[in-house]
Amino acid sequence: MLSDVFSEVMGEAGIVRHPLILESSRFCVDTSATKEFGEEGLSLVTKELLHGLFTTAKNAGIVNIISVYDLFMERILRRAGCEFDRLGPIQKYDELKTVGGLFEVSDRVIDAVGRCDARHAS
Repeated sequence: MLSDVFSEVMGEAGIVRHPLILESSRFCVDTSATKEFGEEGLSLVTKELLHGLFTTAKNAGIVNIISVYDLFMERILRRAGCEFDRLGPIQKYDELKTVGGLFEVSDRVIDAVGRCDARHAS
């Protein structure tokens, strides 16, 4: 998907392909369907999905995940404990500011996204 639809977000980095890099092209959580949030304000469902993604990737020997995401999601990913670098310039798709990033897959990231101190909303 990155190379066929969103190649502009890669800028001068060009398309990244490697057997130890996994492309993540979809991530969606209906935050109105959950009442549990962590101390950083993130849905526990979001944190569980990220934890599962990074744990599965690490167990499969993956060293990085590459993804296209919008700037709103970038803030969520940072708050969740993800470590990543933008790979190219911001692009607009349907008025949505979008970037590409290369994410670290490591025990440190898995531990960070796995911290789920729940606060129950009333």
